Formats: sequence, structure tokens, C-alpha cells
Amino acid sequence: MVAVRIDEKSLKVMVKLENLAVVGRRAMRQAWFKVGRDIKKTAETHILATDKSGILYGVIVRGGKKRLVKLRAGLRTHRSSAPGQPPANLNSDLRRSLKYQIRGTRRLEFSANTDYARRLELGGGAIKPRPYMIRSIKDNLRNIEKHFEDEIGKAFKHESV
Repeated sequence: MVAVRIDEKSLKVMVKLENLAVVGRRAMRQAWFKVGRDIKKTAETHILATDKSGILYGVIVRGGKKRLVKLRAGLRTHRSSAPGQPPANLNSDLRRSLKYQIRGTRRLEFSANTDYARRLELGGGAIKPRPYMIRSIKDNLRNIEKHFEDEIGKAFKHESV
């Protein structure tokens, strides 16, 4: 038979253990926040990059909407992205629609609220993939690890049982 004696010292340890769990959850969420911010910023940078090598189009603007047409004299130009490159920025809809949400301590979800975001990322129909999120996640792998190490390290630096 095992006997457990609860005294003032063991109660203090139990309270500290509960506090560690709260501190750990807070640190995980803070790390996810920093990861989400970095990945979103990297995706935006990829979309805004001007080193695209796709087709050169003319741009016609009517009623605030931009439309791509065959290139001809007097039109503004837009260079599309080639397959495998992140999508080129035409009207910033994709870039502005990028969002992320932290779900608990184990999950970070990204979304892009445009009709074509998924098709650009994964390809579909006649469109070959133009990954922007997957590339951004890969570009941030070291930062992801560092954010978790830093936040958890900071959280438990002053905590002890």
C-alpha cells in the first residue's frame, strides 16, 4: 500500500505544476503567433517579388477592375508568374486575403479568401502550381524551430518546481 501525505509543501508543488501548464500553453500560442506572422510576411514578399518570368500582358483598367489582354502599344504591362514560381501580384487580392489563426497549442491554420488561391497553390485545370504558402513554410523552417525554443525557454526561465 502507498500512502500519500498532503502537506503545505506538496500543495505548493501541485500549484506550481498547474502554473507550469498555463505558462507552457501561453508560450506555445505565442510561438505559433510569431510563426504565423513570419510565414504570412514571407508569402506576401513572394507574391510581391518582381522577378517573375511568365507571359507579359497588357493591363486594361475599367471601373477599378484590372483585366489582362494581349500586349499592345500604350498599355501598362504585367508579367505573370511561370509555373513553379509564386503568383505574380496584379491587384493584391490574394496578398490581402492571407490570414492565419491559432487553434489551441497544436495547430496553426492559414487561409486565403479568394476563388483562385487553392488553384494557384496546388494547380488545377489548365493552371500549373504556383506555390506561395508551401514555399513560405519551407523558407521559415529554421525560424519556426527558433520561435518555439525561444518562447518556451523564456516561459520556463523563471519557473521552477
